[in-house]
Amino acid sequence: MKPICLSLFDYSGVWAAPWAKTHRVILMDARHPPGWTVGDDGIERWGGPSKTWGNALVGLGRTRVDCLLAAPPCTHFSKAGAQHWAAKDADGRTAAHLRLVAESLRWVDILCPRVWALENPPGRLANKSGTGLMQEELGLPRYEFDPCDHGDAHRKRTYLWGEFTIPGRHPVEPVKFTNGVPSGRNWLARLSSNDERRRTTPSGFARDFYEANKS
Repeated sequence: MKPICLSLFDYSGVWAAPWAKTHRVILMDARHPPGWTVGDDGIERWGGPSKTWGNALVGLGRTRVDCLLAAPPCTHFSKAGAQHWAAKDADGRTAAHLRLVAESLRWVDILCPRVWALENPPGRLANKSGTGLMQEELGLPRYEFDPCDHGDAHRKRTYLWGEFTIPGRHPVEPVKFTNGVPSGRNWLARLSSNDERRRTTPSGFARDFYEANKS
């Protein structure tokens, strides 16, 4: 029976996709169709909010989840939206997203994966200055990278926390896109937080992370 790669808050499946070579891959996100589905790619998906995951994960067993990936929403933590932090703190949006991060860490504690990683961009979740909202729980970032460090020719810095082998880098020079495609080296970071291209894990990083941690 294959070990499991469980990927939380994962709609695109790009980060977890390389693990399908050796693992049973399960994606969990509220944007998937409700309940269990299996795609043509053989990857399983659970559609439902995090409060439903407990029932969905019953029976997986602590020893079967080999890898746990988590990319909880970053909208209320990213420094790109710092001007809105006070309003989000006041109306409860910050607290709601902090609960999602805490839920990810709870599943790490329950499932005890050999490899786990939580991703979020620079901001106020936990940072190198030691001033983050969950600094005590997460500590300093274990790894930071831009997509161009792993073969995708643009920049959008992000952090990883967890227990994992740091992947080898295959850097390329960021390029300027033209002919109707958003231009500039940091074009991806300037997209709306609702744009799926901004949310999607760079495929080069996903490949390198898998190769460094698959066994």
